[in-house]
Amino acid sequence: MQTLEIVPPGGTRNWQSDRFVLESRNSAFISHTETQLRKGEIKGFTLIWPTGDKKRRQRILATMQDTFQVTTGTFDASQTDKMRQDIDLVADLKVRKPRVSRAGFYVDGPGTVVTTDEAVRDCTLVTLDGDHPVQVVINDPDLGVAVLRPTRALAPMRFANLADGVPRLMSEVAVAGYSLESVLGAPTLTFGILADVKGLRGEEKLDHLVLAVLPGDVGDPVLNSRGRVLGMFLPTANTNRQLRLPMSAWSRMPRPSRALLSHAGLRGMSTRDTGTVLNPLDLGQLVEGLGVLVSCWD
Repeated sequence: MQTLEIVPPGGTRNWQSDRFVLESRNSAFISHTETQLRKGEIKGFTLIWPTGDKKRRQRILATMQDTFQVTTGTFDASQTDKMRQDIDLVADLKVRKPRVSRAGFYVDGPGTVVTTDEAVRDCTLVTLDGDHPVQVVINDPDLGVAVLRPTRALAPMRFANLADGVPRLMSEVAVAGYSLESVLGAPTLTFGILADVKGLRGEEKLDHLVLAVLPGDVGDPVLNSRGRVLGMFLPTANTNRQLRLPMSAWSRMPRPSRALLSHAGLRGMSTRDTGTVLNPLDLGQLVEGLGVLVSCWD
């Protein structure tokens, strides 16, 4: 139910062993859902009512609660053939989708995340992997970076080992993230080349990459062949340049700002280098726990 448009994010969530109540609202309507487990079957109802009509909504809700009767039988799955089938629908109801989703990556054990600032612009709610709400600790539009902290500590499988020094020109790099945003359930790797160690106008804090990219790759960690994080992937501001380079893109990548991360309260980030060049399979296993999907909800 919480994935549907008719149940806005946030609000009250009352969970018990055999029932739950969801209450939430947005600027247009108030949503109330009650369910219970009876003899192995889930029964319940949802009331959607316009905002600003409290008395009638409370009267109707009380009547529904008093007169609700449980009957035997559940929804016949074979009836789905008569409904529209779409990945964005559940039982013909629209699934709630974020306004935008971008990649991010963990930078410490409790689950602090670095992502692009466009993933947190004007959001009512920001989540990790669709379920975990976060606070925006730092948002630096000039650098294009935001630092997020989960409201409840997480335990990511891995977090970033930062690379020291300037990366080698023309070396192979990989970006690890959600190219198709929320369509895939895990990060994917895209390989490319570090084409220059300065920006288009000679900026020393930016690097140029050449690789095939999609909007969902923004916020990806950029890795070297040893799995160390060189920086974060950001889009080029010049779309005409992208159009002249089909299947590839010049992009800007700010190197990790230790001052920024220190200001966010991070200390002692690992810079240990194993010295081992990873094959694509091992690199893929590494990023599976490192990357995370950051979503902005209205």
